[in-house]
Amino acid sequence: MSILGSRRFLGDYLGINASSGPGSQIRNAINLSSNEKVVFSCRGEILEAKFGRSSKASPRIIIVTNSKYYVVAQMLVQHQVQIVVEKSFPLGAIKFVGTSTARDDWFSLGVGSQQEPDPLLNCLLKTEMFTQMQRVMPGGFNLKIGDSIEYAKKPGKMQLVKVLKDAPNQYDFYKSSTIHTQPGEPPNSVSRPTPKGKPVPPRPITRGKLIKPGGPGGRPSRYTGNRTPQSRPSAASSSATSRPVPRPSAATVAASAFTDNIPTHTRQYSNSSAATRAPPPPPPTAPARPPKIMAKVLYDFAGQKENELSIVAGQLIEIVQKESNGKDIAWFSPCRSCANEGLN
Repeated sequence: MSILGSRRFLGDYLGINASSGPGSQIRNAINLSSNEKVVFSCRGEILEAKFGRSSKASPRIIIVTNSKYYVVAQMLVQHQVQIVVEKSFPLGAIKFVGTSTARDDWFSLGVGSQQEPDPLLNCLLKTEMFTQMQRVMPGGFNLKIGDSIEYAKKPGKMQLVKVLKDAPNQYDFYKSSTIHTQPGEPPNSVSRPTPKGKPVPPRPITRGKLIKPGGPGGRPSRYTGNRTPQSRPSAASSSATSRPVPRPSAATVAASAFTDNIPTHTRQYSNSSAATRAPPPPPPTAPARPPKIMAKVLYDFAGQKENELSIVAGQLIEIVQKESNGKDIAWFSPCRSCANEGLN
């Protein structure tokens, strides 16, 4: 997509050169020296040979510095992520880079090592990667473009990967030493111009000290130039000439309406005055006391024990509790009128 003019080259997409963030963690994990500057970093894939099975693409991190080419792997070891350098080549050791004329994202690095095979990689931004490698490779950049991709599948044994333009969609895939993709642009095509960025209109200043006629505290501003400072309006006229209060925008109103619907577990304080508050509800009425049960003494009785009360005929007493044997008098107290008359 870079050659179609849809965006500019950025280079370090993972931020390896940054002093903080995930990119700096990758830099520290692979012990990248301070004199190495990353010119390109991106996530891609590498073709892994599986024992007894067909090869499969596995995710990797591709880093190109001003001196080396790194293939970095991320793996889980005892539930912890470890970042290690799987392959590293000096840029001067790369003899050629193989790619096809189709629209696929595969390429090979022809290193010609006698100990390990050449890597076959996949990168969505390979056009930009080739451009960055051409700028920093000291011995020249040899790019082989053909109908197939050449690489050493085993040390010292070259192999050709076929590239068929028969993919049903725009994405490519690898299967049985064959890459299935779609045809690319014609040979006479040229890069389209990069679109210009949209201009950002300046935002007007609607609040703050910059819109006040004078300096802080009402003092004349030092940047008025030849303008004559105006006197401050009086308190009577300030109310008539005061600035209009800016109204909230529609987005602010919508945001406040959305937050109002979110339930909270905090105390809500009202901004209304005490005069507009609703009166508190009246306290609940006390339950009505049951009517007293009164009885009139018919005969005199002299108490003979400490817990027996002496009563006389005609005295009114209150029945407090009845016993379960059906008798009316068990616990009682003399009424107030009888106590006032001196009766016990």
